[in-house]
Amino acid sequence: MGPVTLSASAGKVVFATDIAIWTVDILHFSGNPKLQVSSQEGVITVSLRQARFPGTGIPADFTAVCFKDDDQQRWLMDLSFAWGGFTARVDLENWLNGVDLAQSTLLGIE
Repeated sequence: MGPVTLSASAGKVVFATDIAIWTVDILHFSGNPKLQVSSQEGVITVSLRQARFPGTGIPADFTAVCFKDDDQQRWLMDLSFAWGGFTARVDLENWLNGVDLAQSTLLGIE
């Protein structure tokens, strides 16, 4: 992935840069979480299903689709959560490093 690395094992995926790490581990969720990571033709898809944020009934299910931009220079990520209709596209490295925010309209509220 260039400056962003991805490693996956059973029930866990880690995105990392020199500065930041985003870890998705099914042990950190309630429900019956299932994590799936797939790679096809340069597109990496990470999806979490049947998961809830601990101590709540709020679904934590999401899909992150990572792919190179048109110039093949930067990794982009389309992130969507089932709850609230959250969808955002971000530069993956910038988002991991806290430079870019993943922003979306939730439940029709700006």
